[in-house]
Amino acid sequence: MLDAATTRAAEAPRVGPGRDVGRPIRAALLSNPVGGFNKRGDHIDQARRAAAAFEFPHVEVSDPGDIFRTVRQLDADGVELLIVNGGDGTVQMALTALFAEDRTDAPPLLVLLPGGTSNTIPGDVGWKQRPPAGIHALLTAARRGRLEGHIAPRPVLRVESPLWERPMCAMQFSAGAIYNAINFYKREIESRGAHGQTGPAVTVAWFIVTILSGRSADIFPEMRLDGTIDGRPVRGGPHLGVVASTLDHLFLGIRPFWGDEPGRLRFTALGYSPRRLLLAMVPALRGRRGRFVTPENGYTSYNGDVLDLEIDAGFTLDGELFDVGAGTHVRITAPAAASFLRMGRG
Repeated sequence: MLDAATTRAAEAPRVGPGRDVGRPIRAALLSNPVGGFNKRGDHIDQARRAAAAFEFPHVEVSDPGDIFRTVRQLDADGVELLIVNGGDGTVQMALTALFAEDRTDAPPLLVLLPGGTSNTIPGDVGWKQRPPAGIHALLTAARRGRLEGHIAPRPVLRVESPLWERPMCAMQFSAGAIYNAINFYKREIESRGAHGQTGPAVTVAWFIVTILSGRSADIFPEMRLDGTIDGRPVRGGPHLGVVASTLDHLFLGIRPFWGDEPGRLRFTALGYSPRRLLLAMVPALRGRRGRFVTPENGYTSYNGDVLDLEIDAGFTLDGELFDVGAGTHVRITAPAAASFLRMGRG
């Protein structure tokens, strides 16, 4: 385990905005050509042309294993600014490459371009320009040796499970009905060409209508879980779903966390038969303790640093689906933080 001083040093990026380093910044661009945005029209060709005007490396990869190995190599080569042009799955594998193990050296500064479909992570901590405009602006600044914008630090979830030989990293974990909702989104909406926030909006509406109509048992089976957060028991009983994240906002700008305990990660659980859903929904999605947002009505939210769960339902990491059996153990921590470069002053 790293001490606090080493952790702070390992979290600080190698470069930052607002200072002239007196030389070109060592930058690299990683593009996923099959990301939801990139594969439409000639977007990836535009990105290629924008990158070709500079001498910085531009690597195109789509296989998760290739993304992992590419980011590991770029990190080992001393890249200071890593521009990721892809969706949430691309970002998730890049974070795993950088933060699955404790590090004693500074990670690269990350810039996320919204090259995917729903782009939940870029929506919270990404650069607001689409490629190719974002590529041109960032590589111009890197060549000049002076970055603009501000840094948004976010702790990174490290998820450990017997399912994998090494931990996986992500910005969001969800299980139960949320897993089923994302599966529905990928199967019924994304596959039919929906993109941007339209698909998630339709999915949320379908999720709520299904519960209000009393048909949730037909679509969302009970999820059984047992667990603790920082040693405190998580409320038991059957659940519809759970979500843990370190993002300030999830898709559509929702923030379904209202715990006030200290801790790097946020965790919310929804009971299987939530009461007063229409009255509790708005404050709960805005991160507020409304009158009806209570454990007795099926709404619980905690903050902490170590979340241990035994679950019997499928789960997702940044939208990537994992099908598991009963009694699967998952440990979620957030020992390190990534630094993301964003536009503006913050």
